[in-house]
Amino acid sequence: MPRLVNLASPGVPYDLYIEVETGTICYHFCPNTITVEAFKGLPHLTQPGTTSELSGQPGFFYRTANYDGKTLTLRLSREEIYRLVSRSLTPDEVRKILDTHGLFHEIHGDFYEDDGTARQPKELPPLPSIEQLLANQGQS
Repeated sequence: MPRLVNLASPGVPYDLYIEVETGTICYHFCPNTITVEAFKGLPHLTQPGTTSELSGQPGFFYRTANYDGKTLTLRLSREEIYRLVSRSLTPDEVRKILDTHGLFHEIHGDFYEDDGTARQPKELPPLPSIEQLLANQGQS
């Protein structure tokens, strides 16, 4: 069973939590703290535990809720999680996710056009590689 690390803001209801699991650690975020995590370059996501359902790249389990309150588990790479959080998925990625998982908050109509084009991408710094993150952590 993965070790739990709660990075969600205090007082956020559990039904708003987003879980990202590496295989050995399950991080709890809220919508705000996962955006901060992305802004920092997703520093906690350095050990993939699965394979991305979109690209076949090393990935992580990303759990969120759909509008019926049911838990959805997506398998996404660091780069795909970064694009999901920054609302900048490609139209092809949006279609694949919708076809597999249906509609949920992170890809609803305020963020993406019907054709999957991003409406409100967030301006975030470039995503560092896992190697860069590990090198920076070694310097701390």
